[in-house]
Amino acid sequence: MHLWWSWSACGPAGDDAPSPQPAPTIAVPVPTTPTPAPTTPGPTTPAPGPGSLVETQSLGFFSRADIEPFVDPAVELVNGYEIVIVTYLTGPELELATATVTLPYDAPAPPAGGWPIVVNAHGTIGLDDPCRLSGTVSGTGLAALFGGRGAIGVAPDYPGLGSPGLHRYLDGQSEGTSTLDAARAAIALADLRAVPTDRRVALVGLSQGGHAVLWAGALRAEWAPELDVRAIAASGPASLFEEQWRSGVTVGGPHLIQHAMLVWSLFRTAGVDDAGVWARGWADLVDDRMTTRCTWSPSFLAEPLLGDDAPTEPDGVFSAGFLAEYAPGAWDRFALVGDGFAANRVRAFGDTVPVAIWQGEADTTVLPWMTEALVDELRAGGTPVELHLVPGGTHVDTAFGFLATPELATDESVAWVFSHLRPPAEE
Repeated sequence: MHLWWSWSACGPAGDDAPSPQPAPTIAVPVPTTPTPAPTTPGPTTPAPGPGSLVETQSLGFFSRADIEPFVDPAVELVNGYEIVIVTYLTGPELELATATVTLPYDAPAPPAGGWPIVVNAHGTIGLDDPCRLSGTVSGTGLAALFGGRGAIGVAPDYPGLGSPGLHRYLDGQSEGTSTLDAARAAIALADLRAVPTDRRVALVGLSQGGHAVLWAGALRAEWAPELDVRAIAASGPASLFEEQWRSGVTVGGPHLIQHAMLVWSLFRTAGVDDAGVWARGWADLVDDRMTTRCTWSPSFLAEPLLGDDAPTEPDGVFSAGFLAEYAPGAWDRFALVGDGFAANRVRAFGDTVPVAIWQGEADTTVLPWMTEALVDELRAGGTPVELHLVPGGTHVDTAFGFLATPELATDESVAWVFSHLRPPAEE
């Protein structure tokens, strides 16, 4: 058995950079001892509640010696890991979702109480099954950012990415509950495999993943009160502040594909006809592109991407009538979109969990002033936030990317997370 393993210098959302080029693909033999576990049912089928395991699939065990040749020399691995794909239940409707989990292997003795758990939520990639990250190098790389540094790493796929239905893009309830339920599923997996864990959890994410973990913070007390969430951190987080999005919809550029993804998703989620939304020409392509293409290739292969032939001028994406409502926020016929912004805007959630945000000063996707406005609103609502501005940082090289490629604030952000996960004797 072989796991096809490749890495890219790009982060999970390649909005700042040109379309990513395929990275070299390298076959890495899976060690024959111990034998990878077969696909097995979880402890109950079907599982009874959110976060319960439905199925697990091991992709193999990798020692530090196996991994080190494929990561930057600056990366200090604490442990190797087993890669496990989990299917779990999430949300009030008990939807299926998937995630990549890395369990420590070839590791020193676990810390007192067991390994902590860090969920690394991914940035914008797409809206349907071709964009699932579990089972790809992207999913492994995101989980292993912390999973190779002394934690159980988790990289969730949001519902609809490799599971039934379409992904509900920047839907705070869906993202937030599935992120919390991924942590629950990782704890269940650790218990199933007798891997010691102290059950302390941190939630981190880039871009859309930042939106997900901040929403998880808002939902945590009601949705998953038993989770011991010790830290929440984001890099260049999407806020879904309507006033910020309106400022960009009349400006040409590759960012318009995110606007198209959001609008398309809102209409599809609501089951409402989107006639009159799209510009002529793009209207004939949008359904196909949204269901078959991703913003980057999960395995870094040469494949058509969502932005390859997407229009980059506002009137090439949206109709004049739709832009007349969107640009000023004067919602009428298309009020569904305004309602979507209001429902999914990031909001404050008190001061019970430490929160930190890293923001690249050269980010042209989530601009620094946008994050500063988000931080101001969170602080005004009673959520203290540490804001770390990173000189020269872009959207894809600041923090919370892949294990293999250190970013400008990787050391600082990883250290901050672990500082809040240490047992009391170490704090």
